[in-house]
Amino acid sequence: MDASTKSGKRSTHQWNAHEDGILIQCCLDLKDKGGWNGGNGTFRPGYLVHLEKAMAEKIPNYQIMGTPHIQSRLKTLKSQYREISEILGNAASRFGWDNMNKCVTCDIEIWNGWVKSHPGAAGLRNKPFPYLDQLGRLFGKDRATGAAAEGPAEAIENMQAEEATTSYAEFNGLDFVSSKNPIFENKF
Repeated sequence: MDASTKSGKRSTHQWNAHEDGILIQCCLDLKDKGGWNGGNGTFRPGYLVHLEKAMAEKIPNYQIMGTPHIQSRLKTLKSQYREISEILGNAASRFGWDNMNKCVTCDIEIWNGWVKSHPGAAGLRNKPFPYLDQLGRLFGKDRATGAAAEGPAEAIENMQAEEATTSYAEFNGLDFVSSKNPIFENKF
């Protein structure tokens, strides 16, 4: 797993899911050690050297550098995490989360409309994103939150619970917004 040189300029590295998992775990370990968390989903200066060493310990003969490889990958993962969080947060009713494949799902028309106003989301539909929860631990606090804010995992659980309630109501012939609902029978 060597870094390759592109046109004699900067070296590049093609990341795979296994390497992403190790990088994310190394970041979480560094965050949990204390003293390295800079707040707002960032690390204190010097963190790249520690991540580079930690990854080299976990993957022998690994020739990846903190700058530009790790720094660039973390920037990409953070951007993707933000996009998916926004999709599953504000627009959750139009999108789904495939928990088995760990990816955002929706109709292509809905996706194309979303990407027009959110170009950073291009390419994320049906793309496996297995480390969503772990990235939430790393980057989740860099976004403004309110009292009713929920993380991606809670958003998915709430969507599934809402779908189950709606399915139950439809199956039993209940109509929650009209006088056909037995709860409101005597009030209309």
